[in-house]
Amino acid sequence: MCMEDVSCGRFCWNQECKTCAIAYELESGEPKTGLSCQTMVVEGMEIIKISKELKWALRSILSGPASESSSPVSAQSDAGPLG
Repeated sequence: MCMEDVSCGRFCWNQECKTCAIAYELESGEPKTGLSCQTMVVEGMEIIKISKELKWALRSILSGPASESSSPVSAQSDAGPLG
């Protein structure tokens, strides 16, 4: 992920604001929630929900033509469809 895309959001960078909240599933199918600033990516992880703030900050990545067919983020955020 490119820092320029994330830097435009209103994030605290110290785990206090909670604007980077996500829901995800591990390869085992176990659902989890957390903050993206504290969550380590592991193989087989699928992000299933992102906050409105993350969707806005990542809009250039989520709305690109390549992201529609190959994005690992495949569910809906609080603000509607991701792609």
